[in-house]
Amino acid sequence: GLTGADSALPIWADFMSAALNRHPEWQGDWQMPGGVEQVEIDARTGMLPAAAVIDENGAPVAVKRRTEIFISGTAPTTESEELEVVEGVASELPEGPAGATDLALPDAPEVFTEDVPPDPAPRPRTNAPRLEGRGVTQPDGTSRLLGTITLDIDPTTGLLAAPTCPVIRSKTFQIGQEPRRYCGPEYHNGKTIQPSATRPPVVN
Repeated sequence: GLTGADSALPIWADFMSAALNRHPEWQGDWQMPGGVEQVEIDARTGMLPAAAVIDENGAPVAVKRRTEIFISGTAPTTESEELEVVEGVASELPEGPAGATDLALPDAPEVFTEDVPPDPAPRPRTNAPRLEGRGVTQPDGTSRLLGTITLDIDPTTGLLAAPTCPVIRSKTFQIGQEPRRYCGPEYHNGKTIQPSATRPPVVN
């Protein structure tokens, strides 16, 4: 009865502990990779922080700054402008009638279109698409899914193990060759097996 996070976190912690024990050089500070840069931005606008923000009384107000990481060349290059009244901060824009803020929108950039030929008309399908996946052989004779899968099975029946199975073993199968039916108490010669929530599966 564990949720995904409750069961995944201990597994991840064990994995990382083993990895760091095996590779102690991975511990410590990491160096920032090339091609990225850290830039301080205004947390409210996502742009570079303005030089100064003045409140209603003419006093300077601290800008909420935050350091963000950008791919080189994608960081903002212009300072933020106060486009909205923030609690305790006066807008730099003039107010219109009834206290409404009059926002002047910037001119839209010109869009140039070239004479591009229209896309050719779509061709109708002449046959149904081939289904790809388990059990479908491709033209080269291989199956689309390759590899192995490890499942818990009941070794007496060869079926997928259920919590009521008396013995559970892990077994690796070629994809497409694994059992798909589940075992149950009815497969164990009429024996009634009480499932135990605390009994861990036996793994080889």
